[in-house]
Amino acid sequence: MRHSRHHSRGLSRFEVVALLVVAAACIATALPIQNTIGGKRMRLQSMNNLVQQQTIHAMYAADWNQRQFTAVPDDLGAFGGDCAAWEAAHGKTIPGLVLGDDCDGTPIGFYGCENANARMPITLDFPNDNLNFASYFRTAGAYRFPNAAALTAYGNGRYYDRMFWAPDDPYMKRGASQYFGGDCGFEFSQDDPEPIGASSYILSPAAMWHPDVFGIEDPTTGESSFWNDPREFDESFASPYVTQCVYPELKTRIMEHVTIEVNLPKGLFPGFNTRIDGSNRRTPAPCLFNQSTKGRPLALFFDGSVRILSPIEVYDGDSYVKRLSGNSGASLSSRLGGWSNDGEYFRSSAVDQDFENWSNHHVFTRYGIKGRDTLRSNDS
Repeated sequence: MRHSRHHSRGLSRFEVVALLVVAAACIATALPIQNTIGGKRMRLQSMNNLVQQQTIHAMYAADWNQRQFTAVPDDLGAFGGDCAAWEAAHGKTIPGLVLGDDCDGTPIGFYGCENANARMPITLDFPNDNLNFASYFRTAGAYRFPNAAALTAYGNGRYYDRMFWAPDDPYMKRGASQYFGGDCGFEFSQDDPEPIGASSYILSPAAMWHPDVFGIEDPTTGESSFWNDPREFDESFASPYVTQCVYPELKTRIMEHVTIEVNLPKGLFPGFNTRIDGSNRRTPAPCLFNQSTKGRPLALFFDGSVRILSPIEVYDGDSYVKRLSGNSGASLSSRLGGWSNDGEYFRSSAVDQDFENWSNHHVFTRYGIKGRDTLRSNDS
């Protein structure tokens, strides 16, 4: 949904790009990258991909009064999140989530209320243990599409730009690499029943909702909540301003979805997940960024920094918050009750089932854009 423009004299787009290029150069030279299966070169390339995406988001925000990308109307909460009710009341359809124009100029994307969940920041009933991609993308949510057309308009306009795939992520590249050399906004094979190769990277859906969706704390009463159903208050779907981020150096903006693991047996698929039925070396299934304590996924933070954010680091932050508060329910991330089978993002297929403290960081950050995914800044 396009928002009304309220321009004030700030940095021009050229000035924004120039500053970000300088920042990117500083980040690339200052941050150490650990050795992984992918190797330093590919890790550095993924890091550079995230820096380029930060530039895109900065340019988007500069054009839209610091608003973030969204694919749903701000007032959808007033209609209980019901796409059809909103369209009936407004007498028009909700714009689709466009991925790009095909080589004939036809926009490709998710349209109509039957695909409403694809336009949510994340579906209200996300599949907790189902990675059947033939149906997954139609219900996943806009967080899975950092390369949607609204964003690639600030790049080269191509969904299948290499910057949206980590070079050492062979799992996600399998459905996309054949299109890397194309010229169209969106390309696909007519023989592919579900012609969508998803990016290696995911936006933070927590940062795409109104912050109150992921918890409210009332200092006057001491009452707190970990999440509030966005179908139950009017402002819930309003895309937050970037300036609402309270801890930009601690709140993730984009992360690698499939993790890169260290210390795996020779020849084993990076991120290989042995807990998913049918997964083996010939047909490997991915291990997601929060599913293994050995994972070393890269994260882009709201301050523009890029670094590895391991589950162990998140665990340390969660543990400290719990000790400090004396409340075993305290956490940096939320569990969302009815939003999934157990309120945790794909935990049922996690490699480390006995991990002491599971976290929904990045995806369900408590307080949304106002929250924190870690307590450790880049220079700490």
